[in-house]
Amino acid sequence: MDRKTTGGMWPWVLLALLWCVVLLNYLDRQVVFSIFPLLQRDLHATSVQLGLAGTVFLLTYGVTSPFAGYAADRLGHVRMILLSLAIWSIASFLAGAAHTMTALLWTRAAMGLSEAFYIPAALGLLVKVHEERFRSLATGIHQTGCYAGIIAGGTLGGLAEHAYGWRSLFMMLGAVGVGYAAILWLALRSDQAVAEEVTEKPNFIGLLGNGVLGIYITVFVTFSIATWMLYTWLPLYLYEHFHMSLVAAGFEATFWLQTSSFAGAFLGGIVSDRVGVRVPYARALVQAGGLALACPFLILLSHTNSQTLVVLALITIGLGRGCFDANTAPILARIVGTERCSTAYGLLNCAGCLVSAMTTLAGGWMRERMTFSLIFAGAGLTLLLGVLCLVAVATQQRRQTLVIG
Repeated sequence: MDRKTTGGMWPWVLLALLWCVVLLNYLDRQVVFSIFPLLQRDLHATSVQLGLAGTVFLLTYGVTSPFAGYAADRLGHVRMILLSLAIWSIASFLAGAAHTMTALLWTRAAMGLSEAFYIPAALGLLVKVHEERFRSLATGIHQTGCYAGIIAGGTLGGLAEHAYGWRSLFMMLGAVGVGYAAILWLALRSDQAVAEEVTEKPNFIGLLGNGVLGIYITVFVTFSIATWMLYTWLPLYLYEHFHMSLVAAGFEATFWLQTSSFAGAFLGGIVSDRVGVRVPYARALVQAGGLALACPFLILLSHTNSQTLVVLALITIGLGRGCFDANTAPILARIVGTERCSTAYGLLNCAGCLVSAMTTLAGGWMRERMTFSLIFAGAGLTLLLGVLCLVAVATQQRRQTLVIG
């Protein structure tokens, strides 16, 4: 029997291998936000240029994502994963050699283009190899690699000021990524996953005509806006507002948010899998609950002088984020089928990243003219729209279930 479609250890071994890849993915993309003061000092970067570090990445990432998802469904998930890891690692290495902010932004563009191929391919592969009763848990575990990468990026970026320097950091990360790409190729080259069968050609127009998918794209856009505004500007906010050191700001901005996301991913995955097999719309309701939990605490984050309340807000936001992440790919598999999941996720990434790129840049513009409070409060209010859209998705899936029943 094909071990891809059965139980056993292979789906979980594959998950472990991909967990390491997604950790590097998020570490490489996120570490730059924790060294903003160093870039201001060494490369004389302005606030708008710092905002562009997020915007350029998101624009290239977003524009490439639909083609990346299509390539994974059409040409093979493993091939895209290996190619993506190798190229973004080279881009990370080159970032360490940048001597102007313009040069650094070019490496961010290359990183965005190459990293776009990983997430759609990885999630599409995971929902294929895991049975539906384990999909949310498997996806949630994979996404904890994102959180671990963000924690590592914040911590390593903070240490760069006093230890090895930010240039050495980028070069080290690039070398590690290229090395792991070689290890992953050796682990998968003779496996059936490399020669996975290509099914029907994904149809962009047909997917865009799916009304439920259209609503879900809106959900993902609201989630992406809030997430990127928080990730981009939170370290600098803590550094300035609470007069933390760069190390402390990098740690506080990542540790509480990401560790609680671990718990949210496991909890949201287990609950969704247990209920979702019998109630197809349960996964959307779990996501709605996660976003609803995060909304008021994003607003609170911008209106407090208490570091204790900041920690409480970040923990709660992280729980909601974990519940959301655990269910995105399984919900897409329910909406469009497993054979088109990577393509659909590419469309989500495209919409989310392009809108987020503009709002991240707007955050830099706002930061030069007003307080941080509007940035985080706006992110919280944006999530409310996502909650309403998720309720609409759940309602539509419930209706379909009743019709089929």
